[in-house]
Amino acid sequence: MADINVERKGPSIWPWIIGLIVLALLIWALMELFGRSGPGVVEGEPVATAPVTARLTASRI
Repeated sequence: MADINVERKGPSIWPWIIGLIVLALLIWALMELFGRSGPGVVEGEPVATAPVTARLTASRI
């Protein structure tokens, strides 16, 4: 019977890539659950801005 030489290759990079993707998804999920927006910031509401003329007048005073 013939012998077949089987050599083990070096470690694969795929477990590292999959692990990093899972870690990134975990961090993203935790930030979505526990992350806070800045003080006084309400998401989804438009920001009120002063008219351009009011800003020019106020800067000259």
